[in-house]
Amino acid sequence: MTKRAFDKSADQEFSVGLPVGIIVFCMLGISAYLAVMGVEIPPPSTKVYLASDVKGNP
Repeated sequence: MTKRAFDKSADQEFSVGLPVGIIVFCMLGISAYLAVMGVEIPPPSTKVYLASDVKGNP
C-alpha cells in the first residue's frame, strides 16, 4: 500500500466536535431552564456509614 491510502479515512463526515457540541448545548439548555425555574438542587449527603454501625438480622 502507498502512504496515500492512510491519509484519509472513509468516514470524514462526523468529527469529535459534533457530539461534544450537542452535549454542551444540552447541558447549557438544562442549566438555563433550571435557573429560570429557580430549582435548587441540594448538595449530596456527607454522611459516612461504617460497617460497624449497620445493625441487621443475621
